[in-house]
Amino acid sequence: MYNVTDPVGHRRGWVRACADAAGVTCTDWFRPRVCDGTACDGADPATAARDERPVPATTLYGRTISLHMDQANGLAWGVVENGGAGDEIWLDRSWDEGASWPEGSSLGRTSVPSGSASTRTAMFATRDPRGLLYGGAVRACGRESAHQDGSCTAWARPAPTRARGAADALMASYRTDEGWWRSSWWNSAVALTSLSDFARSTGRHDYDWVIARTFEQNKGVFPAGGRSSDPVEGHFISRAVDDAAWWAIAWVAAYDQTGERRYLDEAVTITDYVRGFWDTGTCGGGVWWNRERTYKNAVTSGLYLWLTSALHQRLSGDTVWGARAVTAGDWYLGSGLINGSGLVNDGLTSGCANNGQTVWSYNQGLAIGGFTELWRSTGNTRYL
Repeated sequence: MYNVTDPVGHRRGWVRACADAAGVTCTDWFRPRVCDGTACDGADPATAARDERPVPATTLYGRTISLHMDQANGLAWGVVENGGAGDEIWLDRSWDEGASWPEGSSLGRTSVPSGSASTRTAMFATRDPRGLLYGGAVRACGRESAHQDGSCTAWARPAPTRARGAADALMASYRTDEGWWRSSWWNSAVALTSLSDFARSTGRHDYDWVIARTFEQNKGVFPAGGRSSDPVEGHFISRAVDDAAWWAIAWVAAYDQTGERRYLDEAVTITDYVRGFWDTGTCGGGVWWNRERTYKNAVTSGLYLWLTSALHQRLSGDTVWGARAVTAGDWYLGSGLINGSGLVNDGLTSGCANNGQTVWSYNQGLAIGGFTELWRSTGNTRYL
């Protein structure tokens, strides 16, 4: 037996059987049905739980061509109305948001029967059932019987829940060949954390494979601050200390989701690297923003506070990281980073005073998250 699905999930394959007996003879080509849970290609629209129209209809020679969806079950069908006998309706299905659909064109193609003005296709699954790419996209297309040209609606993707819709949209820009999101290295860490949170909060594991792929593709890619002798060479480390720390948070979340110790070990390795940029010689503590040690700011110190507290909670019998978390929390409260309005400014001046710069939203979140984790670790309501 042979797998008829592209293992990276890019395409649904076609297969046929052939034999060579005084000349090659083959069966017709066949593409297997796509099923998503209990819903499969070919289902009757009458069984749909919902009938939603996610995009506007299109018109062609007075005909109305519309796309219908049962978003809860990830199914779609097309309808042609105000037509005549021989008019056609079909669906196109794409696994890359409409960039290509050579194996997903003309699905359910059907004609308006004699004496009728409308017809519809069967229903087709719109999501990649193995969660290997983007969740799929579909459009409805039609042709008037007397003309060869056709017209299609816009592409639409299902959003059975807001969380699933968001996860699918996030995965639309994931590079399966490179194992990350190209927009930004540290943003990739945050995106990966979001997918772990998605699985934890919804119980869906469509994108759990992304955790392992990102880890395995990139663990040996990034240099550790430019020194070939650095003991963390090849891990998720960079000269921007906060960027590395976002990856440590991602691997803590991955460990919580999967239980695989390698992710927690990676988080420890990265956090230990971040700890190397904590010193008391300037401003009495805090973490430097970059390898050049030019700036002490809220993001690196907030990340370090969260990570030390989180590691303490996950490493059985730990006292070392717990003590570091208390030191980091106490320093943060007395550092001046929190202004008179109770908001965290960007960082400290060279004279170790609040620099009055932007109160970035993620710095507020890191402070809230970090002190919440420290309270959980210590029970000390001062931090809460």
